[in-house]
Amino acid sequence: MGRWQDGDKMYRTDPWMDDFTRIPQSVHDEFASAVLEHDKVVEINLCAMLFNLTYTDHFKRQYLEYLADLDRRGVKLSIGTDCHNDCYIGICRWHPRCEVSLAAAERMLESVGIRGDRLWRLPPR
Repeated sequence: MGRWQDGDKMYRTDPWMDDFTRIPQSVHDEFASAVLEHDKVVEINLCAMLFNLTYTDHFKRQYLEYLADLDRRGVKLSIGTDCHNDCYIGICRWHPRCEVSLAAAERMLESVGIRGDRLWRLPPR
C-alpha cells in the first residue's frame, strides 16, 4: 500500500488511480462478459473505493460510471465494504475522517442510475 501515493497520501499517479479510463474498454467488456457468462455478482466496495479518502472525487465518479455501465449490461451488483476490517457502518479505523453510511452510498449509486432495489442480496435460507 502506498507505492503510488503522492506526498499528501492521495492517489493521483500511476498506474491508473487518477483516471479510471486508463483501463482499456476491452478489459471492462471482457470482465462483464465473464461475469454474465458465469452468473456471478460484482461487489461495489464502499470502503475501499467510494469512501476511500485517498482517491479523488474525479476517480470515484469514474468508478460510479463504470458500475452504472455494468448495471446497464445486466451484471448483478452487490454492496460490500472490505468486511475484513471494521469499516462496515460508522467510522472507519483506517481513515478516521471516513464516514461510511448506507444512505450516502445509496445517494452516490442513485446519482448514476443504480437503484437500491436492483442490488443483489443474499437470498434468505
